[in-house]
Amino acid sequence: MKIVFALPLVGLALFCVFGFLASAEASDPSEQFRWRAGYTVLGLLSLWGAAALIFGKRNSDSDK
Repeated sequence: MKIVFALPLVGLALFCVFGFLASAEASDPSEQFRWRAGYTVLGLLSLWGAAALIFGKRNSDSDK
């Protein structure tokens, strides 16, 4: 069941990789920095959440 909740987070992280790369098209360097910082934070938080769900130590009876 944890995998079902982690998959959307991994998908969001992949979207953030695409957004990070696409943010290079912005003309203003300060605008590029803002978009890249946002995508980086959101992507890393998504990966952290997915890893916590998959590799976390808390188990319920339904996950066994």
